[in-house]
This record gives sequence, C-alpha cells and structure tokens, in this order.
Amino acid sequence: MKGLFLLIFVFLVVAAGGLFLDMLKQGGGGGPRVACTLEALLCPDGSSVGRVGPLCEFSPCQNQEYFSGRLSSQGGEFSLITPIPFGDSLYGTSYFLPLKFSHISSTLSDFIGKEVLVRGDFSFGNTLQVSEIELLQTIESEEVESVQP
Repeated sequence: MKGLFLLIFVFLVVAAGGLFLDMLKQGGGGGPRVACTLEALLCPDGSSVGRVGPLCEFSPCQNQEYFSGRLSSQGGEFSLITPIPFGDSLYGTSYFLPLKFSHISSTLSDFIGKEVLVRGDFSFGNTLQVSEIELLQTIESEEVESVQP
C-alpha cells in the first residue's frame, strides 16, 4: 500500500513539474493570459485585421501609397471620409478613416470639408499617422496645394 501512495505521489510531482515547465516555455509563468475578443476591423482597402497583444489592440491595417476623400473634423479629431472600400456604396455609406497628425498647423483648417489626398502609415488599427496632406483641385486647375503637418 505504501508503494502505491509513493507511486501516486511521484506521478503527481512529475506532472506538476511538466505543467510548470510548459507554462514557462509559453511565457505564461509571470502574468495572466489574455484572451482577446474575435472582432474584425475593416480597413480602407477592404481587408480586415483582428485584435492582438496584451492590450488586445487591433493590428495595423496594410499601408497604401495614398488615400483620398473629404477631410472632416469633429471635437478636435480628424477623419477622412471615403466611399466604402468594396463595391458600390449602398445608401451613401461612407468609410471614416481616423487621422492622426504629429502637429496641427493653422492651414489645416483650410482643408476641412474639401477633397484631399493623404499619405502616411498606420500606427495601430485603422488610424493613419499622416505625413503629408494635399488639397485636390478640380481638373481645370492644375495646382495641387501641399502641406507637411
């Protein structure tokens, strides 16, 4: 009977040690594991990204050479309003691309409500860190005004 208890005790010690080593290999030994919700964020090109990392932030969208649309500002936040990224726009549906500027100049207010072209990189999710913004003129006017934010 003592032999059976000793065998069970040794088995439990080995199993606990194996589980502990497995947790250390996976990096879960120091803190709680995080389970992110299975949401998808629609990106301007029609693709989507999910939540990742310990803060469950959306992965950055894929960068493009430029984005165009109407510049909007509400409550100090800027966005680019474009048609939805796939197919025909139903009922005037628009895509609001959040924009982040490193600094905001007074000339930026001249662009609000107008068609613009923006260049930059996605910092996280679908927020575009703007490096350049240009005012798009009508085809008759060959001028394109450019501002470095």
